[in-house]
Amino acid sequence: MQVYAIYAPAHHKPGKVHATAAAAEADKDDEPAAWSVQLKHAPDKHG
Repeated sequence: MQVYAIYAPAHHKPGKVHATAAAAEADKDDEPAAWSVQLKHAPDKHG
């Protein structure tokens, strides 16, 4: 038996749901929770 744990940090406030990607982009009050670990964005060779 193999067990895998996959983690992806939350990118939105807890409880926030947007109907469309455009609505998510327009929402300026949608910061991740303080307990969420966010990676520093470092562009790679593709942008």
